[in-house]
Amino acid sequence: APAMSLAMIPFSVLTVFKATFEAVDRPWLGAGFAFLAVVINIPLNYALIWGLGPLPMLGLTGAGIASFAAETLALVAAWAYWRQARSMRRLRLKRDLSGAEIASVAREGAPLGLMYVAETGAMAVATLMIGTFGAVALAGNQVAMSVGGLLYMVPLGIAGAVAIRVAQERGAGNLQALRPITWAALGMGTVWLAGAAAVLGFHGATIAGWITAEPEVIAVAATIFFVFAFSQVMDGVQSTMTGALRGLSDTAFPATVSMIAYWVLGLPLGWVLAHPVGMGPAGIWAGFVIALGLAGLVLVGRFLRQTGPARLAAMPGGET
Repeated sequence: APAMSLAMIPFSVLTVFKATFEAVDRPWLGAGFAFLAVVINIPLNYALIWGLGPLPMLGLTGAGIASFAAETLALVAAWAYWRQARSMRRLRLKRDLSGAEIASVAREGAPLGLMYVAETGAMAVATLMIGTFGAVALAGNQVAMSVGGLLYMVPLGIAGAVAIRVAQERGAGNLQALRPITWAALGMGTVWLAGAAAVLGFHGATIAGWITAEPEVIAVAATIFFVFAFSQVMDGVQSTMTGALRGLSDTAFPATVSMIAYWVLGLPLGWVLAHPVGMGPAGIWAGFVIALGLAGLVLVGRFLRQTGPARLAAMPGGET
């Protein structure tokens, strides 16, 4: 556990470098350093978990040490590239740290951090609620979340990309491009997740069968797939619009909407649908479908207001 905790330090700094590379139109560069950590981590995990040559067999402790070492080495590589690459020269400006800039980053970043904590916490509570239906329900939910989490990586990347693109065009004064960029991102994410929802809804049992051979677990997973997939469609809309608003430096409002959606609406609705209504484990995710759908609509409305004629005219470059 201590080694895994320490690994969060180089991982967090590497994430800053990754975001920086993405912001200057080098997204594959940031992804490359992230993959470098994975490439180093796999053999190092094997060597330290099981022992290889002179290396001792450390079990789970070895996994933590390997993760820390892999993230540190990837961070060193990213830092070296930043310091030496000619393409980064124009960004390596010598200047004193500005308290105002640090405060600005904190103001914009803190709501997003709280939002991610709230979302992760809500998912943990939802899992505990599903656990009240027994071990089979919990196993089926784990199967559904494993597949759904993998599919969700695409819209999560789109949400990050739209934030960067909106911020770039806003900074360049190309304000008429803000809405087309956002609608394109929203369309891509929604089409992907809607297609995934259709596949999971109609072929959930087959997909669950690839992961487990337990008939009872497969049956529960297939039921959860049908509802969980639609909750991801709603979450994709919410995430994309949150990304677009983040590009406008509007982070507090979407964070508040997200926290209300998960904790005030989603979890209570999920409990009601699961128990009094009798939907079972799938009812937990049905509550999130409703809550996240409403959150998505609210955030679309917020984006339309933030990019309306009056607001655009008040932005730099909007008066022309």
